[in-house]
Amino acid sequence: MNNFENINTQNIEAENVEVHEKELNRKLEAIQLTYAEERYRKELEMGNDSVSFADFIEQNTGIISRLKTGYDRSLSDKLDDEDIFLENIKKEIDDMYAEKNERWQEKMLEVLDYAHNRLDPRKESWEGVERLGILHYTVSKAKKGLSEYGIGEMGDIMEIHIEEMYKQKDRSFTAQSFKQSLAGLAERIAKDHLCVSDIVAKSWMLDSNLTKYIGFETIKKTEDLDNFSTWWQFIDKDGQINKKRLDQLMKTGKPPFQVALTRINVEDFLRKYLPEECKGDVILKEYSPQAKAMREFREAFGVGFDSADPEGIVGLFSGSDLYAELYKNGDLDEVIDFLVEMKIKGYTHQQITNMKNERLDAISERLRKKIKFEEYVDKKIHIE
Repeated sequence: MNNFENINTQNIEAENVEVHEKELNRKLEAIQLTYAEERYRKELEMGNDSVSFADFIEQNTGIISRLKTGYDRSLSDKLDDEDIFLENIKKEIDDMYAEKNERWQEKMLEVLDYAHNRLDPRKESWEGVERLGILHYTVSKAKKGLSEYGIGEMGDIMEIHIEEMYKQKDRSFTAQSFKQSLAGLAERIAKDHLCVSDIVAKSWMLDSNLTKYIGFETIKKTEDLDNFSTWWQFIDKDGQINKKRLDQLMKTGKPPFQVALTRINVEDFLRKYLPEECKGDVILKEYSPQAKAMREFREAFGVGFDSADPEGIVGLFSGSDLYAELYKNGDLDEVIDFLVEMKIKGYTHQQITNMKNERLDAISERLRKKIKFEEYVDKKIHIE
């Protein structure tokens, strides 16, 4: 792939981590554009012209998925509907590619920069993210893409993330430091996160013996490049482009590492990592039967909301055994009215889930008081 020879892989020199991250992401997008253009050109040479260049970028790079993630985190009323927003950007990409002047890639990067700045993701999107050692973690309910593997059926999900090493100048990443962070996490679970049933990690770093070393089970691996985080494997520990790995992509057309989705259930995790002084009887919590039914409803509701027309929102509740009585009594009128308004404005279910809104908070609190059941029940385990 000769075009890779023109990629600027000079080291980034920035005054702070935030500027460094922005410049690094721009370099990663430039690499992805070059990768996509080289592969797309060869597809055209073979007569395969069934997709546009922008569609090819969406299918073979993480550029569009990064925009989708930013859109879901953004609550700007100035944004178009997500499909329109993305289609407008893809049209600009196709128009620039059709012109194909010598600055086509630079112009595309400018369009992408403008789009990222327009999304203006909220600082509050990091609320709920906790740090422990070299790890970040979040605790949430069942998620699409995880529930199909039975993850989150019995309780909450803890997702752990290894922050890029260049952002952790005061920390060193080794297999041992990973284990130490996991031990601290086990203690925190037994104290503060009793409702967690599964611990999940997803990273290219786990396409290695590290997964077995830390005691996690690999659920699946993928070498698909349509997720921006997959491209983080081309960053070295100093936050610069890893030329050796990039060279491998140039030669083979495939990334050096696959992205591995791994998990471990909470009992096995505590048995492996809970410090000796904390072992013995531990009282955890798991979903009650009613809460399991609620989880199943939420999963179906997310899909139903995004595909429904505004007038169809009411049917998502009235047709549910869980909510039929509340709907009949008029207890759901407030939340239905709010969701219909959000649907008309073009919000997705994921955006509403991320939303910070006093009206929504008040409605949710009143509704919780009417739905009377225990969400969790005690689960006693013994850790030796």
